[in-house]
This record gives sequence, structure tokens and C-alpha cells, in this order.
Amino acid sequence: MNKQSPDIKKVIDDMKVPTEKLNRTIEMAMKRGEASRKIRKSKWKPIVGAAVTAGCLFVGSAFVSPAMAKVLSSIPLIGSIFESTGDKGLKKATDQGLSNTVNITSTDQDITLTIQDVFYDGTRFSISYLQSDQQTLGELDLKVNGKRINFGDGRQGEKLTNGQYAGILNIKTLEALPKSFDLSMDLKMIGETTGNWHFDVPVTKSKAKVKEIVVNKTGIINDTKYKVKSIQIGPAGVKAKIDIFTEKIEEKVLEFEFYLLDDHGIPLETIQDSGSGDNNVMHMEYLFAPLEKEVSTLTFSPFYIKMPVDGEPSEKPLNEKQLPITLNQGKMGNIVVTDLKKENSKMHLYFEAQSDFPYGAHFDYNRIWVEDAKGNDLTSDITERISGNRYVKTFDLPDEDGNLTVKAVQMPFMELKKEAQVKVPLK
Repeated sequence: MNKQSPDIKKVIDDMKVPTEKLNRTIEMAMKRGEASRKIRKSKWKPIVGAAVTAGCLFVGSAFVSPAMAKVLSSIPLIGSIFESTGDKGLKKATDQGLSNTVNITSTDQDITLTIQDVFYDGTRFSISYLQSDQQTLGELDLKVNGKRINFGDGRQGEKLTNGQYAGILNIKTLEALPKSFDLSMDLKMIGETTGNWHFDVPVTKSKAKVKEIVVNKTGIINDTKYKVKSIQIGPAGVKAKIDIFTEKIEEKVLEFEFYLLDDHGIPLETIQDSGSGDNNVMHMEYLFAPLEKEVSTLTFSPFYIKMPVDGEPSEKPLNEKQLPITLNQGKMGNIVVTDLKKENSKMHLYFEAQSDFPYGAHFDYNRIWVEDAKGNDLTSDITERISGNRYVKTFDLPDEDGNLTVKAVQMPFMELKKEAQVKVPLK
């Protein structure tokens, strides 16, 4: 949490949440966030678990701004923030007309925030916003129908060329939410600026069909047992509730990960995960990308990964005249750079991971990057899967001519064990 976090003891007393459970929730989530930063480069701000909110409630002016349409029309490329900046689930929900446009604005200290769209369907709760500057939002305080709630939020966004910021909040609550409710949202810090930004947002559950399947199947890998309790399948994602059992869970949670595989063994993108628990069990919730085609079976496949990754990276000079270029990753096989394409100030690097392990939508748990002659990382965007273990990654071209180097981390051994999987038939 940032330096404006409230007094934790007072919050715990006010909320009557068991201290051990709350501490475990925060500690586990912060560790997962740190591990995520080390292994995955993306636009996501890591989720800080059950972010506890308290303190004074600030009330500012919030209103539906007639000028907002003019502001948005001056940014022709932004349109719906869910469509321009959101993940596959939010894009799909917006395309189907399932999100709710509210355009509620609050201004203080010459900083304007506008809540643009809201999506809530039981699998996820997401809010898009447009910010007049590009400073980082501080901690949020949320109330549902007048009652303060315990929640965590994942953040992503994009800096706009006109100095504004288009962002998305993915909110995970510990409490179940009603079908419709009034959301009160307060913010007292943006960057180093103290102020009062207040919103009253009406939220109604989407009418989209969400299929829920009670699973209650158990799997085991090494000495870790897990139970898939249920899944919910909606247009914006697949939500799974999983209990993970182990006597030393605080030592193993960073190593224990899940893939959700489709019929072809391709992992669905993991959008968000969070959890709480104690020394014996962690109650986890995972949100995966929506199904893009007809699928008859989903397979939960656990695996271990050692983090942080140790060892010197494998590296080679990056020269398109010497393609293909092979980088050795030890027990996990090779990465082969197959093509380079330049577009304006960008360079697109195409590569394939020659491994039986499926690395996921964004080359999950692995990393390849390009450095200039001064050792600067030129990465400008996340890695995107083309198909299977074939990917493309975008880099900035350096301002000065010089030798480029392509590098890849040395990976610990990972495998998906079929005997540890839990299969869920959908038909």
C-alpha cells in the first residue's frame, strides 16, 4: 500500500475481520504482486489483495458533466475506455452492449476524474475512468449502499498524448454484492496532491447469462492438494473458486500456480487472482479471459515455479541478417527469434518457444527483451501470443545507431502433470 494507507489496527477493529485472516490476505497478495513484477512485464498495476480502507469520508462535488461528451469527442482514438484499454473480457462485454455508461465527473485541485463505464455481472466488477492528468491514483474508499466494504483493486491504463490518462479499476470484494446497489467512491490523494474526489455511482448487474457449475473436485501435485469448488462462465470472463491446502502455505504460495486449459491445451489468459486464508488453506479466486469458441471441457492444471528466476540470461547479438537466432533456456528448451519487422519508431520481434510447456497469452512466467548498446531495455509493450508458443513483442528503436542484444532469462524447470489436473465438462 502507499504511504497514505490508514491505521490498520483501527480498520480491523471497525470491520471486525479476524486479524489472522486479514494479515494473511494482505501478506499473500503483496508477495504475489512482487513476484508478478519480477516475472511479468505488463500494463497492470499488481493487485494489493484486500486493500483495507478507512478514515474520514470526504465529500466533494460530483455530477453528470454535459461537457464530458465534448472532452471525449476531442480524443477520437479513445471512445470506450473498456474497448481501447481493457482486456479481452471487457472488450467483449462492451461490444455486446453489456457495460453501463454513467459519465460522472468530480473536480478538485484542478484535477478532473470522470467515471465513464461500469460493468458488473457477478464474475467481475470493473470501472473505467478518464483523468485530466497522469498522476497515480491513491487509495480508494468504497461504500455499497452506505456500508464501507473490504476490497482490492487491480489497475491498468494508458497515457494519452494530450496529457490525460485512461484507466480501468478491476474491483474484488470480500463481501458478496447485491444485484443492484449505490456505490460511493472517495479519493483523497492523486500523486502528491491532496483533495476531495467523490462519486455516487449506480450499479446494476448485467442481464448477460452467466453459467455456474458446481465442481467440488480435488487434485494434488507433490504435497499440495487443491479443490476446484465452482466456476462461472460469462461473456467477460471465467471465474473460478479454488481452495489450496498445505501445512506451509506461506512458503509455497509463490511457487504454486494454475493454468486453465481449453480443449486444445491452450491456457486462457489470467486476468486477476486474489485470496485469503490461514496456515492450512487459502481460498483463491481466479478470473480468466472469456471463452472465444465452443469448448467442451476446461482443465485446471497446477504447476510449480521458482521465483525469482536465478542465473545469468542467455544473450545473442540481434542482427536480422543472422536470423534465426537461438537462445538457450536450459531445461526449458530454446527460444528462436524468427523475424524482425520495423514500423516507424518500433521494432516487432517474432519468436517461438521450443518447449512442451505452454507459456500462456503473454509469454507468462518467462521473459525475452532487447537492449541497446548502453544496456537500456527497449521494451515498449507486452508480449502477445500469435498461436501456441509463437509470439510477437514490440520494442522501441533506439535514437542512436548501435549494436542491439536480445536476451532471455534462464528458466527453472516447469511441467504440467496430467495426473494433477482437474477436468470440468461443460456439456
